[in-house]
Amino acid sequence: MQVAVRGEAGWLTIEVANAGRWVPPGDADSTGTGLASLERRLHMLVGPACSVTHEDTDGWVRVVVQIPLPTDVART
Repeated sequence: MQVAVRGEAGWLTIEVANAGRWVPPGDADSTGTGLASLERRLHMLVGPACSVTHEDTDGWVRVVVQIPLPTDVART
């Protein structure tokens, strides 16, 4: 597993990567609720500008969460 966190251009970006394959919602091995729940909770706490995306490439599944930084934090 790999975890990377960075702040740039007014955004906090959190990337979590794990070797394997994406299991689509509705598959017998997935409930399909984890990332949808995360995104819903972020929208309630921070607002609709947050995003949760995923990709499945080269044997790795990557989930990227982006949260806008407050203006006073983004300038430092």
